[in-house]
Amino acid sequence: MKPVRTISDFQEVLDEELSWRLKELAELKAAARRPQALTEITVVRAGAALAYAHWEGFVKAAAVAYVDYVNSTRTNVKDLATCFAVLSLQSKIQPLIETKSADLSSAAFEFIRDRLNQRAQLAGKEVVSTESNLSSTILKQILGALGIDITRYETRFNFIDGTLLKNRHAVAHGEKLVLDRFGWETVADDTIRLLRWIKDDFENAASAGTFKRVILNAHASPSVGDLAQ
Repeated sequence: MKPVRTISDFQEVLDEELSWRLKELAELKAAARRPQALTEITVVRAGAALAYAHWEGFVKAAAVAYVDYVNSTRTNVKDLATCFAVLSLQSKIQPLIETKSADLSSAAFEFIRDRLNQRAQLAGKEVVSTESNLSSTILKQILGALGIDITRYETRFNFIDGTLLKNRHAVAHGEKLVLDRFGWETVADDTIRLLRWIKDDFENAASAGTFKRVILNAHASPSVGDLAQ
């Protein structure tokens, strides 16, 4: 993956990652209609495995590129949204939570306090893991850790777990796949929709700067609702 230093770099990475994946899925859809040398079921089995591969691959690529973009903004830890501040200090936060040693706990806390005014150090490949099994649960963890709203994906959890993952496991384990060409085309279309959602949400987050901490103005005038309370 090319270095991500600007929002244009980030958008270019997403465009490139999505375009070749969409091309492969489209080609397999076409191949299932005219299998020629391969049987329809062979093309469908290959397509089912590839649909999951592109799902996992694109989510990971987009998330890694987004973290790398955030890192490129040279934002201080204290100015990051909480989720990113946690990611930047993760190596010290965990010992602080787990240790029973006062000395280690104090040392970890001092490290964290000293780092707040320093530039955050984030590496996408180190903080993003699909665990080779991008279920709805793992998706929630990844998007939640990066401040991406999970709400609209909740309507597709059954598809992610009950279709994408289930079909992938069936093919990987040499089991029979109950899926015809028309079912495969629906799977491909639904997968493409998810990939486009992922791309849009990450691009919007980068453009809106949602990775930055929102600081409320303490001197702002109270609203009518506040005065009524």
